[in-house]
Amino acid sequence: MYSFKVESSRPTSCVFRDREGFLEFCSVKKVAAASPLLAEALAVREAMLIAGNLGMPRVIFELDSLGCGFTWVSREGNLVAHLLASLAKLDLLPPNWQGVLPLDVQNQLKSDRDRVLLHGHLPGEGSTKLHGDGFRPP
Repeated sequence: MYSFKVESSRPTSCVFRDREGFLEFCSVKKVAAASPLLAEALAVREAMLIAGNLGMPRVIFELDSLGCGFTWVSREGNLVAHLLASLAKLDLLPPNWQGVLPLDVQNQLKSDRDRVLLHGHLPGEGSTKLHGDGFRPP
């Protein structure tokens, strides 16, 4: 059993600018979050919802938290997440679990790891090398 100490609120903000840097929209919100990193993630979620509601098809996220970052990879470079989403869509997975992964997911993880060992990167990631723990260095 895990327990989290949740701060009463942490402020977050989103600033939307056009291509020339002119302000289009701002949003501020207080969120209940156990850490600054979680608050940053919740701010990104809020920004994604706002961008969708405003009909913005392309968005660049700029974060001021050193512990948070995003990298785009093609579906071929993210097959485990695609498989999990497909299984969840069919209600074949619980929302959260710990311990043994479903066999299909284990097989996909092994296939991805074999590709990394063979090519030094996953498909869709160019030639970026993954480090032993699967994460890029900061």
